Amino acid sequence: MRRVPGLRREELASIAGLSVDYYTQLEQGRRPQVSTSVLDALARALRLSPTEHEHLLRLAAARREPARSAPQEQAEVTSGATVDLRSLLALMDRVPAIVLDRKLDFREWNSLADAVFGINELTISRRNAARHVFANPVAADTYPDLEDVAADLVAHLHVVAGRYPDDPEIVDFVRELSRSVAFRELWARYEVRRKSGGRTRVKHPLVGMLEFEYQALSLPCDPDALLITYTYPPGSDTDDRLRLLGSWEADPVTPR
Repeated sequence: MRRVPGLRREELASIAGLSVDYYTQLEQGRRPQVSTSVLDALARALRLSPTEHEHLLRLAAARREPARSAPQEQAEVTSGATVDLRSLLALMDRVPAIVLDRKLDFREWNSLADAVFGINELTISRRNAARHVFANPVAADTYPDLEDVAADLVAHLHVVAGRYPDDPEIVDFVRELSRSVAFRELWARYEVRRKSGGRTRVKHPLVGMLEFEYQALSLPCDPDALLITYTYPPGSDTDDRLRLLGSWEADPVTPR
């Protein structure tokens, strides 16, 4: 998580306004009670991003407070909210759109997202963004920028794991993904970053390369869920290829 290359322990302690002995105790976990002001000072010294800063505060709080799992009311969406999401996704007939839950499962998707990613062809256990990347033998052929896609997912999963450090589902999921060497290497980097947006490419087996700008938005009905939309310039090659894919989709609503 450090953003200052080559910074020694003594230098970091000095920048943060701490004694070297105190900082050493923090590193070794011998200071379970740490004030927010000290954590803020460390975050500034390490030049942490807002997400990394929040993650640091959550980890410190987890040492002081009883562990908690994801609340049931957030893990499940009400039937009314689910119907609204499906209606929204169905209306987005020109833009692939997916809803991911906190464990990166594909919760909802529209027909164009299915045409691009082949979600309905996956078994239920495989309908997960991380499994799609780390346990799919053709992932490298599907995602030309596979390393960036994988790093983005792992960084977001670190955020979720920090929010619910003792949630058995998250713990088991990380353990499952750790069978992948690529996942273990990325997890060990400890990059903490919410999935927010960027560019990505998907190589479709029928229409070829699709280039997207994607945005990930939190949902009011479930703050742990993400609505991800994949946009593209009108009149672009991706636009033409998606029109072709869309013309093959007879049903605008995802079969559930």
